[in-house]
Amino acid sequence: MRNNELACLNEIKDSYFNNVGAKKEFDNSDYCMMKAILNGAHQNPKHNEFPDFLFDGGGIEHFELTSSKETRKGSRFKIEENKNKNINKERDKKLKQEFLNSKYAPWTMMTANYEETYESFSYYDFLFSLRKNISKHVESLIKSGYENKTVLFLMEQPTARLWIDEGVIPIRFYELHKDKKALQIIKEICRSVDYIIYYVSDSIEIIDLSKIDTLLEKAVIYSNVKGGTLVKCHTNLFINI
Repeated sequence: MRNNELACLNEIKDSYFNNVGAKKEFDNSDYCMMKAILNGAHQNPKHNEFPDFLFDGGGIEHFELTSSKETRKGSRFKIEENKNKNINKERDKKLKQEFLNSKYAPWTMMTANYEETYESFSYYDFLFSLRKNISKHVESLIKSGYENKTVLFLMEQPTARLWIDEGVIPIRFYELHKDKKALQIIKEICRSVDYIIYYVSDSIEIIDLSKIDTLLEKAVIYSNVKGGTLVKCHTNLFINI
């Protein structure tokens, strides 16, 4: 099972230092400072307390954003994903049983492929999630007494990547550091936060919030932002040996 916080941090480090996995789309932070923070981070032994990771002089708080509509039961995407997980579990169980009951044929293979498609994403729901989640975690930050320490918010978005519909190909993907609406929300709420990492799909943006006014001067109000589509592919492979 994926330990979301630790797996996400390790993926960021691999990309940042080793050019593995996601691409660094934008970084206006000091490289040496960020390297020291990421390399020095270790999981907080007090799992239910802020922040998720500690380093000398501060901490990293990991949380997820969504571009799916959120309800009291969670995001629509997570609800659909969990429903599909249960369906897939029963399907896999049935396929396995059929394979075990089939005629033995040495060194033959059987495969089963299926896809899940998720499309209920929007820019409006992303901005709602951004405001809701950073507000919640800033409250935790204030209660924790970390306001005078270096704090980094690691925001992971497991839903589809947003994109800008300009009627041309290739399409242009959404970038948080250029979005005036998102940056205004961040500036308004994240007064005690020093850095933000925004991680979605194959993109990583690292923002030094001491430079947010400069970013806002260059930022634009995005129009015609699309929610994107997320497709998950599954393959079962059975081998007679």
